[in-house]
Amino acid sequence: MTKAVIRAMDTIEDFALKNSLAKIKKFMLAGESKRGWITWLSTAVDPKRVYSAVPVVLDFLDINKNLHSHFKCLGGWTFAFYPYYVLNITKYADSRELFEFQKITDPINYLDRYKDTNILVMTTSGDEFFLPEDTHSYWQNLVEATDGKVLLRRLPNAEHLMIAHAISEFESITAFFFSTYERIFIPKLRWTFPNNATHGIIRATVDTTNSPKPSSFQAFYAKTLDNKRRDFRLASADPKDPSKPVPHPVVWFSTQKEVLVYEKKDSITYEIAFPKPTDGWFGFFLEFSFRNLDNSVNIVTTETNVIPEFFPFEDCFSNECFGSLV
Repeated sequence: MTKAVIRAMDTIEDFALKNSLAKIKKFMLAGESKRGWITWLSTAVDPKRVYSAVPVVLDFLDINKNLHSHFKCLGGWTFAFYPYYVLNITKYADSRELFEFQKITDPINYLDRYKDTNILVMTTSGDEFFLPEDTHSYWQNLVEATDGKVLLRRLPNAEHLMIAHAISEFESITAFFFSTYERIFIPKLRWTFPNNATHGIIRATVDTTNSPKPSSFQAFYAKTLDNKRRDFRLASADPKDPSKPVPHPVVWFSTQKEVLVYEKKDSITYEIAFPKPTDGWFGFFLEFSFRNLDNSVNIVTTETNVIPEFFPFEDCFSNECFGSLV
């Protein structure tokens, strides 16, 4: 698929030139799920031509590490892994085969190639494949590799297919295209999770030196349905047939009242804190909207802070990771 994308760019360049349409030199790539993975890899293969990239619902970098995080959250594997589970793929965690696979296919190994690319990672709060914690293993490294040119957007109350969210997705891609093509109105946002013994905290800072101020902001938050799993998916495995899903309605709510705002000459800091629950897990993130060209809006978020920080299940190792579907 990566080779096909590279050849497609070659073909577009050649067709446009031969037909005197344009001299195309730069591309923006975007794709969902496995095509999101190919967005990562195609950008790594041809970073000179890909000036902007939007991998959608594929934030599963650092594969082996995130497999372990996934297992500790759910005590097994999401039902969405069924096609891989039946092929015994999960038992390859920690194996030489998986690490050899990662050398070629894991974007974490190509961070140095993203330094000149603007990247918007778009994901969802209720993805049945990938979990809110996935970004925690690599986000800071990605920020440093791109000199802060990477942004995140997590869509609340959406699952992997983003049903009913297609328009919002398209609008985000359009706005990001305008900003990165014209090199204007690109948000600059960084954050930390300075949690303490009693509260989870997000502290996010918008750099306004040469970038816009947010036109609006809000926090989204949700609680797991029980204290068994650290599970924010919108669907989970049917106990009668784990290969099939049943509804798992974790709903994300929004608030603006609890967000504290501290404005300085060249930055604005936003902070929100929630008490750590005594049962189950609580997740929250901040969202910011920035007005852009042609009435478009760049919507970006922080990562998701999940409290309390501990995992409900012990980790697995190698063949022990075969597990079960949940």
